[in-house]
Amino acid sequence: MPQTHRKFLLAAIVLPVVAACGSASTPASSSPTHSSSGTGNATSAPATSSSAAWTTAHVDGSNQVVGISCFGTSLCVAVDSGGNVVTSTNPTGGTSAWTVTNVDSDSGGHQEILGMSCPSATLCVGVDGGGSTVISSNPTGGASAWTVTKVDSNILSAVSCASASLCVGVDAFGNVVTSSNPTGGASAWTVADADATTAIGSISCPSTTLCVAGDGKGNVVTSTNPTGGASAWTVTNVDGTSNISSMSCPSTNLCVATDQNGNVVTSTNPTGGASAWTVITNVEHAVGSVPLGGVSCSSANSCAAVDGSGNAVTSTNPTGGASAWSTNDVAGTDDMTTVSCPTDSLCVAVDYAGDVITGP
Repeated sequence: MPQTHRKFLLAAIVLPVVAACGSASTPASSSPTHSSSGTGNATSAPATSSSAAWTTAHVDGSNQVVGISCFGTSLCVAVDSGGNVVTSTNPTGGTSAWTVTNVDSDSGGHQEILGMSCPSATLCVGVDGGGSTVISSNPTGGASAWTVTKVDSNILSAVSCASASLCVGVDAFGNVVTSSNPTGGASAWTVADADATTAIGSISCPSTTLCVAGDGKGNVVTSTNPTGGASAWTVTNVDGTSNISSMSCPSTNLCVATDQNGNVVTSTNPTGGASAWTVITNVEHAVGSVPLGGVSCSSANSCAAVDGSGNAVTSTNPTGGASAWSTNDVAGTDDMTTVSCPTDSLCVAVDYAGDVITGP
């Protein structure tokens, strides 16, 4: 797998079909079906937060860190373009608190691990560019504690595990790859075509009875029975033709997504159809659109997104419109890829320069 930036990866695969797909890319033109500033308005003062509260530590050499999942404040597992997991039991402890371990390689070299989900301290499930899961029940236990299993013939772009009894990955051809026993080997995983439209680049499963994914054409792909096969999934356009790059659902009553036109897309009823979703424009209060990468909400009162210019975009009222979001430069010009916020008082972001950035 070439060591390309993750935000261009899926777009390159499906370029003949759609100009902007997967986890991120230069966005196609957008005409959101539900575009508004929520309950806020353009003249309201934006929410405030302090960039000084964020700290950067270099942890992973020259590798591009493209994914991270934190379970509580005592375990974070990041993944990179070189087939490594980067782990810490003290994520705010600086460079020395992080360990880089190569866990995923094949005869062609290292595989790029694109997503990670840790529903507990004793289960972490990643996915890679070769269609494999990368799983451990002892994430800090070194290379031998991780198992790589081929489960899909396509690039797996993201994964979310509601618990040890449900993990759902998504791939570059609109499939969901599900398991109720993720450590059970290849036969424990099932591939189903949930979205024939385009690549799916993001997913969040807040419970075993709800998963919400986002695709490259502005659709959310939802299911209340994630292991029920293709017919159990519904595709709904909520964001015009925008690429929905990230999805975070801290509960079944709130989902917050970001897109590549710099918008936040929210719902308090994710299976309620198109009218249940709102596109909030210009959350970065910038001239022109700024593509947003990963987003993570630890609760209904705390969400953080990151962008490619080193900014954290945060809110204590994510459905409150553009004025409820605040932008702070927390990583200079570094290209931040995604973020994981296990609690309201801790977010851990990663970037293409091998850094972790902790705050707020």
